[in-house]
Amino acid sequence: MKTVPYFTLSLMLMASAVLAYEVGQTCFSKQATTPLLATADREAAKVGTVEWGKPLKVLAEQGRWLHVTDGDTKGWVYAGNVSSVKPPAENKNDFLPTTAADTTAAVAARPLSESSKKYASRKSLGEAAADVEWAEKQADAVTRAQVNTYMQEKGLGDYGK
Repeated sequence: MKTVPYFTLSLMLMASAVLAYEVGQTCFSKQATTPLLATADREAAKVGTVEWGKPLKVLAEQGRWLHVTDGDTKGWVYAGNVSSVKPPAENKNDFLPTTAADTTAAVAARPLSESSKKYASRKSLGEAAADVEWAEKQADAVTRAQVNTYMQEKGLGDYGK
């Protein structure tokens, strides 16, 4: 049956429409702080920073990058750091999303707090705590350069086309 390819194609089209921004459109920072960069490059010099929920006007689009202004400063942001709708106020607390679908890799991979580890210990979840400690050690062993190289090789994040 040929419905699967059409279904997949329609999902891809919807995903690309979500990433598309138009010149003049307003988007909103969905990070605690979103850097405004001098060029559309993750290693570019930072020309400014915008806080969570701050409206930004789109001046241009270049792949997965947006040239924006916050009124005072112009700069480039990775489109994954902004949203076409203002994030709900409840998402501002600790910048933790309210649904699993909104969870970013950075939030999902963050280490457990000391209070979480103590809770696991009190509830006899020692094996789980040991697993978390092992995972944290493994994560600490990965360098930023290794992550950047991997993302570039796989065309992920702002390295995607």
